[in-house]
Amino acid sequence: MEHIQGIVLRAIPYGDHGLIVDMFTDTLGRHSFATYRTSHQLSRHRRQSMPTWLRPLTLIEFDADIHGTPSRLPYLKGVATTYTYNTLHTHPVKSLITMLIAEFLGNALREENTNPLLFQYLTQSFIWLDTAQQDYANFHLVLFMRMTRFIGIQPPPHAPRPVLDGFPVETPTTAPHAPRPVLDGFPVETPTTAPHAPRPVLDGFPAETPTTAPRPYRLYFDLMNSEYTTHVPQHPYYLEPDEAARLPYMLNMTFANMHLYPLNHHQRQRCLEVILTYYRLHVPSFHELKSASILFNIFD
Repeated sequence: MEHIQGIVLRAIPYGDHGLIVDMFTDTLGRHSFATYRTSHQLSRHRRQSMPTWLRPLTLIEFDADIHGTPSRLPYLKGVATTYTYNTLHTHPVKSLITMLIAEFLGNALREENTNPLLFQYLTQSFIWLDTAQQDYANFHLVLFMRMTRFIGIQPPPHAPRPVLDGFPVETPTTAPHAPRPVLDGFPVETPTTAPHAPRPVLDGFPAETPTTAPRPYRLYFDLMNSEYTTHVPQHPYYLEPDEAARLPYMLNMTFANMHLYPLNHHQRQRCLEVILTYYRLHVPSFHELKSASILFNIFD
């Protein structure tokens, strides 16, 4: 008998009174367990209700004999919640995000073995969402992008610099290593430089100033091979240079700073489409998410 912590992904009715509980655990990774419906039958024509701990993304602990009969699923015993959600299943928007995340994890973690760091990250993330009162519209985007680090499919965090003869190439508008004037031993700002001037922002991303010339090279991002390239890939799974340039900013988003990246409905939908496409290309058996189309219609 082992003591295990788990994140409930879904519960599937089995027979008249049984349930198969699919979850991601701290010590076994993705695993399924068996249990019984504990509530009485409401009527002959109504389906039995399920315990509240079977809701998606519920954090539980339990005992199970995982070394029992190999042909039978281990049964859950002594189930208790490790954290009681206050808003995750009752708030109309958070409940939709929860539904999407549960379906996403059911696909993304299909082959995942023991991964305690990922388990800890997911647990802390769901508690953060439950307690958040605002600025969580991008939560699912951040979660999905950060997860790539834990399952080994993270895109390159930065676009490569052009190289000539083995050395990085400066853009024509850059004066490499230009000396700064000094007064009384301290660097002096040049008249054309505004010290600490904020960078303009366009659509939630830093924008180039009008005085900056375009970069002499444009990079595409190949979603299939997870790499930047100067040439258009010979398949449809890639980002145009304008979108590829925003990828590093998206990868640097966290729950703490995502409010600094205000995305409108169209941009958020596009980000989710790209992320799901990336997972379909890199995670075996990852298929279309039914709940994604529902989430596309919120935050409008």
